[in-house]
Amino acid sequence: MTKRLRVLLGSVAVLGFSVTPAALADVRPTPFPGDGLLPGDTASTSITVAAMGRADNVEVQATRVQQRCAAASCPAHPGTLADMLVISLRDASGNAWTGTLADLAAGVTLPHSSLPPGHARTYGLSLTLPASGDNSIEGLAFSANLALTARDANGHAVGSSADQTLGTGVLGEKVTRGSGATRNGVAQGTADDSLPFTGYDAILALLVAVALISAGVSSVMAARSGRR
Repeated sequence: MTKRLRVLLGSVAVLGFSVTPAALADVRPTPFPGDGLLPGDTASTSITVAAMGRADNVEVQATRVQQRCAAASCPAHPGTLADMLVISLRDASGNAWTGTLADLAAGVTLPHSSLPPGHARTYGLSLTLPASGDNSIEGLAFSANLALTARDANGHAVGSSADQTLGTGVLGEKVTRGSGATRNGVAQGTADDSLPFTGYDAILALLVAVALISAGVSSVMAARSGRR
């Protein structure tokens, strides 16, 4: 195949005569925050609502809230992430609402959220997985759609935001130390609040090994320097 023909075929593909599933996947919205969370983590972004007419308030609602197991092994009696995930919305004037993802299922009116016609407002959006969570949420993942709707005095929609796709998974389990009760014949430890969660036992072991090797290398280099 000549170089000119290859260029021509490439141009045809770019013009859209051939669309692959991979190309379609590239235009799907990226969930926020996307990466897995450890309890205690907070992720932040922003969301903007615009009003075409006079808005007496802005409502925020979460729809299509779903939970699933995202790991090879999940708790037999999993917790409910929607009840634990904390959502916060704050405007530039400091007006804020904070609650759980579950609170948003029915829709919540944001405080001091009126908007003149043709105006827009951007809210800082944060999602927190509290450090107080336990192993019932290990390996779980969730997805949801979040949207803001500007409403007039009669409750009619006069503006909205683009949907914000939410989604992430929980990494790690509660670190336990010492002896304690047994569960299914396996000794259970007591919670250690200094290192509440970790899902990386292998990585921790690797880091320890790397630290030992580095210490050994440093000792050898120091010994060699002393002989000079």
